[in-house]
Amino acid sequence: MGKYKSKTLKQHLNRVAELGCLVCKRPPQLHHIRFQTGLARKSSDWCVIPLCMDHHTGKFSIHLSKTLFVAKMGTELEMLESVYKALYKDDYKRLFKLAKDMI
Repeated sequence: MGKYKSKTLKQHLNRVAELGCLVCKRPPQLHHIRFQTGLARKSSDWCVIPLCMDHHTGKFSIHLSKTLFVAKMGTELEMLESVYKALYKDDYKRLFKLAKDMI
């Protein structure tokens, strides 16, 4: 996809950011989930969760203390599902399945 993002994808990313951090509701950065460990490439832009700087890269964050973070907050896939539930309500199952297929 490169630098080009469709209008629909841009709208999705904006809506994800509008949710605020999943932990504290502060303004977020968008974290690309990694369903499988050890993969160097990031997942699709459809597979992002909103986390503030502290919860994205701080002391208690998905990047620096992933095991503790996941134990408290749930897996990245569970968090992604909660994003899709919040954004797409009745149609979230179909759209979440499409997003999972892009991981």
